[in-house]
Amino acid sequence: VDLKTGIKDIKKELNQANKDFTQATAGMDNWSKSSDGLTAKLKQLDTKLSGQKKTVELYQAEIERVSQLEGDHSAQLEILKGKLQDAEIAVAKTEKEVRKYSTSLEDVQTKEKESSSSLGKLTDKIKEQEAQMKELQDKINLLLAGSLINNKEEKKSKKNIKFVNMTSGG
Repeated sequence: VDLKTGIKDIKKELNQANKDFTQATAGMDNWSKSSDGLTAKLKQLDTKLSGQKKTVELYQAEIERVSQLEGDHSAQLEILKGKLQDAEIAVAKTEKEVRKYSTSLEDVQTKEKESSSSLGKLTDKIKEQEAQMKELQDKINLLLAGSLINNKEEKKSKKNIKFVNMTSGG
């Protein structure tokens, strides 16, 4: 693959990666605060880094070719060396971005796990409290039922006492 064609193909890949990232994060308020957004960013950066590394390889190959054709001191060779250096700097910057967003992703995933764990604990606590409330309600119902029975027996006893008092003349 010649230099121009290779770079053109790489630019197409990068454009597609940018479109994919934009599409993946379109509905997100802040993609840098979610694991899905950061994962999409890392995927984009991976494609970018891969393209940049291919660009470095293409420049290295072109430098080798020009060096053999024109010698080590041609103007074209100096221009290519400058472009190679720029491409290597771009790789280093992208690698730094990958590290940054990888760390951010790890942090967000940790926070998401903690939130999930806290939510799970809260759910368990709510279930425990619901069980305690049901147990308390059952006890209240038993007490009320017992009170009603006692109340009926008390009324029955009072009627019996009145009946006894009436029959005995009292």
